[in-house]
Amino acid sequence: MLGEVDGVGNFEQVNKESISAKLYGCDVRLLTLEGLIKAKKAAGRTKDLLVLPELEALREMLSETNEE
Repeated sequence: MLGEVDGVGNFEQVNKESISAKLYGCDVRLLTLEGLIKAKKAAGRTKDLLVLPELEALREMLSETNEE
């Protein structure tokens, strides 16, 4: 477990930027798309920066879908 996620914050802040889900029968917390984007930007690694355009496009697509 992580006590802090760069770009998102401490446990309480990460908890606010997460959703509850069931994974292989276990209850888990997952970063929201916005939280994941913040964390990837803060990490700044090449592999994280390369995926940002796709994540941001997904965010835009979901935003447009929610507006309809």
